[in-house]
Amino acid sequence: MSKKRLSDEKILAILKGLFEDNKGNTQVAVEVLGKKTKESTVRNIKRVYKKHGNYFGITLEGAIDTEEDWRVPEETLEGLCEHPDWNVSNLAKRLRTSQRSNTQLRKIQRESFDGKMICFDEVLDKYSSRQEVSPEIKVSPVSEDGSGLVMEVLFNDWQVAKRMSYYNTEIAIARVEEYTRQIVSAVKFKKEQGYTFDKVVVVFNGDIIEANKHDDSILASDRSPAEQLAIAIEVLADKFLQPIIELGIQTDILMISGNHDWNGRGMMAYEAGKHQLSYPMYRAIQMIIESRGFKHVKCIIPSGWYYVHEFLGKNVLYEHGVGVASSEAAMRKRMQQRGQQLEKHIHYVRFADKHHSQRHHNDTVVLAGAFFGRCDDDGTGSEYSAAAGYAADPSQLVFFHQKRSENDYRNTIIDSLEVQLGHINHKTTE
Repeated sequence: MSKKRLSDEKILAILKGLFEDNKGNTQVAVEVLGKKTKESTVRNIKRVYKKHGNYFGITLEGAIDTEEDWRVPEETLEGLCEHPDWNVSNLAKRLRTSQRSNTQLRKIQRESFDGKMICFDEVLDKYSSRQEVSPEIKVSPVSEDGSGLVMEVLFNDWQVAKRMSYYNTEIAIARVEEYTRQIVSAVKFKKEQGYTFDKVVVVFNGDIIEANKHDDSILASDRSPAEQLAIAIEVLADKFLQPIIELGIQTDILMISGNHDWNGRGMMAYEAGKHQLSYPMYRAIQMIIESRGFKHVKCIIPSGWYYVHEFLGKNVLYEHGVGVASSEAAMRKRMQQRGQQLEKHIHYVRFADKHHSQRHHNDTVVLAGAFFGRCDDDGTGSEYSAAAGYAADPSQLVFFHQKRSENDYRNTIIDSLEVQLGHINHKTTE
């Protein structure tokens, strides 16, 4: 059994007797500890204090406030949180959160543990009550006649950490931020035009991370697969989804796996959505959203390769599209196959995977582009996408849908936005 440490008051009394009053070890032992036999304890305290300048954090001036000694000033952290280097800003944000949480816990410790039995439920209640409450988001009511818009937001082939002439992790994050700004601006513009919104459908349609799909493709990445997942969770939750959620519109978030979302070729043969690397990433994002108390947001993580979502009475097939050729005929054939499997008519289909954008038949059949492209900057095919012949412009797609009247045979798409992202590159982003 370990010996009980002396109280701070007794340690301080021993230090004052030794170093201020210049008393001997034995005399201090008798006066402070009550026994001549405690001389060895006093001698040990004296030895440690001379060597380290403190004894268990106690000095002649009192206890060392280790938190303040190591604490980074709040204004310094605020500045670092806006640093252009994502690694620096990310570390600063984490340190800021840690310091704030530590301060809260120390307050709780003083209030809860001072001479009382520790009660975990009491500690949890106190800590919960001190958490910063997120401002309540005012959610717009759904239109009674169903005339409000449905905004369909596609997000695919980000492949964060992919290293190319025009692309790396920092550029990938900057392009997400630009895409988010354009989405929010588009919503505000539509509202200025007199439209209202009933729903937002955000679709992560695979290949969010680069992983290690190809032989040695990790050599063309600037982060490990584990780091890619961590970056994706934070960026998608905070930089992409949060601003969209704060628009206050009923939101569905679909999270579909892609062939890059695991360390192997193709797609896993069984329950890819639950067994590939994308699953813990998507599940973490879902938990973050739930923890923030957003009641108007619904997350859907399919267990398989694809998902059919319904809005405005239309069935929309979302599938990453690995193994499906990029011709309109091939994509329509896959629509028919899924319709037969599910015994329902598929009105729209959204594929990804091919890294370039194709739009057919008034956007009923869409192949969405990637966040990267223009990959052969040096003209030698130095990176595998360039060697394979990819040369598309980076872009992402948004569609605006509205319910049609009974005898109006047009499809529901009234407008679209293809956000080009090639202007954010290694030459324009520091």
